[in-house]
Amino acid sequence: MGRRGPEYREKIASKRAVVITSAAMPSAFIPLATGAARALRLTARVLGAKTVAALFIGSSVRDRNPSVSPKILAKARELGQQLA
Repeated sequence: MGRRGPEYREKIASKRAVVITSAAMPSAFIPLATGAARALRLTARVLGAKTVAALFIGSSVRDRNPSVSPKILAKARELGQQLA
């Protein structure tokens, strides 16, 4: 019987990561309807990082020239401070 998946080289995650996901759907549906957050968490884990937070940015195609709202920028800065 073989292994169920790859083994991690580092058993203990020594780095930290923040997962940021953007989609056209409302942000509340991103973790439920897509597998993006899980895939990014697994990618961070393979790279030896522990996910400390996640930020979901939704409705990104509402405008022709989308921009990030001040509220999301403040949250992103706060998450960046957690990593520093």
